[in-house]
Amino acid sequence: MLVSMTGFGAARLEQTGLSVAVEIRTLNHRYFKLTLRATEPYHLLEPQVEQTVRQVVRRGTVLVQLEVVRQPRPEDFVVNRVALHSYYEQLRQCYRELNRANEPALEDLLQLPGVVQIPEARLTSPHQDWPIIQPVLEQALARLKQSRDAEGEALLQEFRRLASAIGAWVQRIREQADGLVERYRHRLHERVQQLLAEHGFTVQPADLLREVAIFAERVDVGEEIVRLESHLDQFLRTLQEPESPGRKLDFLCQEMFRETNTIGAKAQDASIAQAVVEIKTLVEKIRELVQNVE
Repeated sequence: MLVSMTGFGAARLEQTGLSVAVEIRTLNHRYFKLTLRATEPYHLLEPQVEQTVRQVVRRGTVLVQLEVVRQPRPEDFVVNRVALHSYYEQLRQCYRELNRANEPALEDLLQLPGVVQIPEARLTSPHQDWPIIQPVLEQALARLKQSRDAEGEALLQEFRRLASAIGAWVQRIREQADGLVERYRHRLHERVQQLLAEHGFTVQPADLLREVAIFAERVDVGEEIVRLESHLDQFLRTLQEPESPGRKLDFLCQEMFRETNTIGAKAQDASIAQAVVEIKTLVEKIRELVQNVE
């Protein structure tokens, strides 16, 4: 089954005191590469996130956006009494030294560093929220998989269409190649007859047969056609493999392109040359699409 390397999935959880949002985007890449963007300090969960993502994604660039917002609780706000009293006594001493009668204001003391401990500072570890985050991540991955599977099905249909077009052009090459030697023999015979009529040369039939035989061996593309058809059949069979075979498909495209090049170099025929150009164009289209297959 083909799986596209590009896709998108998102999920969100809202519960009392905690909000979790996950977005996942995947792009094509030769290897697996994960990038996690998370609110502090949840980037520390990257090993757990990667382990979970690898259960769904084998290859490609994976961009994970993790946003966790924890609503502060009343018990999260703590006044550091030691710091408060210390500031108070120090400021009173300063007032006396400056001959000022007024006392330090409580609202001013509460704004001094370390007097009030904010909730973020009391969060000891993001790992305590992982049991809540993981199901949200898995839900986003499930939606990502649906997206990648749907695009993979579209790729499958396009591959079949392109492969069918290549098969038609290969059949045309086979038909043209079957009469290639006979057409050459006919042209050679006409040229020889013309030379004989103009200059009175004589040519032995054995010489003509030898020349035709050399040409036939030089332009024989039968083996290349058989290998090209074999690669094409294998390409179609590979599309049905249970695991997405992106690298194998890429290799087969290279082999089809190589055999087509060889046919174009050996067969000295305009119609075959046209078919070769068409096949190479189709193979290039397949290769571009294969880069997006996992």
